[in-house]
Amino acid sequence: MLDDLRRRLDDHESRLAKVEQNTAVANQEIQALKSLLSAQAGKKMVDSYRPLDDGTGYLLTFTDGTTIKLLHGKDGSSSAVGVKEDPEDHIYYWTLNGSWMLDPNGRKIQAQGLDGVAGVTPLLRVSPKGYWEYSLDGKSWHLITTADGAPVKATGGTSESGLDIKETDTHIIIYFKGQTFMVPKGGGTTGGGTITPPETKITLSEHTKSLVVGEQFTLTVTLSPSTLSPENVVWSSSSERVATVAGGVVTAVSAGDAEITATLGGVSASCMVTVTAPRKVLTFELKAHDLHAVTGLFDIIPSESDMSYYASVTDKENWEKNGGAEGIFEYDKRWFSSSGAEWTTVLGSQISTGVKKDLPSKEVGATYLTPDTEYVFYAYGLTEKGEKTSDVSFITFTTPKQVNKGLTFEINVEDILTNGIIATVQPSSDDLQYVVALVRDNYGKFYSKREDLKEKGAWKLIHDETILTKGKYIISPESKDSSKYERMLPGFQYWIVVFGYDEDGITSEVVYYPFTTKKRG
Repeated sequence: MLDDLRRRLDDHESRLAKVEQNTAVANQEIQALKSLLSAQAGKKMVDSYRPLDDGTGYLLTFTDGTTIKLLHGKDGSSSAVGVKEDPEDHIYYWTLNGSWMLDPNGRKIQAQGLDGVAGVTPLLRVSPKGYWEYSLDGKSWHLITTADGAPVKATGGTSESGLDIKETDTHIIIYFKGQTFMVPKGGGTTGGGTITPPETKITLSEHTKSLVVGEQFTLTVTLSPSTLSPENVVWSSSSERVATVAGGVVTAVSAGDAEITATLGGVSASCMVTVTAPRKVLTFELKAHDLHAVTGLFDIIPSESDMSYYASVTDKENWEKNGGAEGIFEYDKRWFSSSGAEWTTVLGSQISTGVKKDLPSKEVGATYLTPDTEYVFYAYGLTEKGEKTSDVSFITFTTPKQVNKGLTFEINVEDILTNGIIATVQPSSDDLQYVVALVRDNYGKFYSKREDLKEKGAWKLIHDETILTKGKYIISPESKDSSKYERMLPGFQYWIVVFGYDEDGITSEVVYYPFTTKKRG
């Protein structure tokens, strides 16, 4: 439970960081687009530009001394914000996810100034409910709405990505976020800036790749500037015994490692390819044995001892509802992701290798079995990266009905206190296990009304942290198990709940015994 809470907190912090990143990128791009529109209108010129040191885009310096960063939009460095020219009035307006950014009155928000009047430069943020908001003064915030008046969810969508810069004798032509901006070069009376041509860059679609002998995949090459032709790229392999390459198509030949390199004009990029032998066919022998109403033992015998796998137990109804052997893998992925974390991050503690025998039900995903219920015990190959490596093997089994062993109880109250009760519970047999619980009045009143509800309430208590004991038991605020009791207040009614319970299920009638704590004074 603590691990689950930590995973939820980590996921919450991750989502907050993502929201902050998206907001920062959006506001940065608003400023960049505003500068490009201003420069295109002739209000300033480009003095110089150069690639960023980390290769994520370019830094532009204008003749008025201001700078902007233009990013390629990879790895989350692009936002949903953009600009677009309205074909009717030829004015640029702000867009979000490719659609017009509208104010609460349904009007487009103007990005381009006319007749010496500056356009609007909005500041964006994400509301506590996860919707985009804008402000013109940093104080008053308004929801950004769709054409039908609905608020726009900040889902991290992007506008059209892409960045390319070309030159003419007089202008820098910038393609950014789906729009082309023609910005004049600095010179003449503005001081004569110098333009740094972009360096040649090669980027591959993969940096590492794992293949099985006989498999193929295609490496895609991206060149900068875009005027370079992929047809001129020279491909090579450091070991053609392991992997060959032709036109970016890599073929796995034998087990080992090979570096695949793309070269153009002295600039190169590489992808390390690891080739393994053909996969083994993984099957399972599954057994469910020593079955009781609520417990059982399980054996998993894989055909390949070195291949990892996942095994679990689910009731037949859930199995069929989720598509049986064909759909259970997708169901398991959803279950692994239920904490909000990426599902592959929790696989390390869930998968196994080798033969496993006499596993209790809780070690195969069934902390509690239910009497007289049909279950499915299944297994399939699964790696830590979440790759399913075999078909699903499964068997079905049915738990026995629970057995009433005739256990009865005598409850003797010795004293009623302001914070509890001192009482003894004496079972009719000292050899049989039973449950003792103290519950609030509303719980006791509801579940003690009918026989079917009495047992239902008992099953709920079994799943909580209750006391399992044998022989005579003393209920007291001072007992070593008192931390498991409901904290009691003066003058309130509570209930003692007692019933037999072991591997054969609930083995007695369920006793609900009410009492009222003493009032103060």
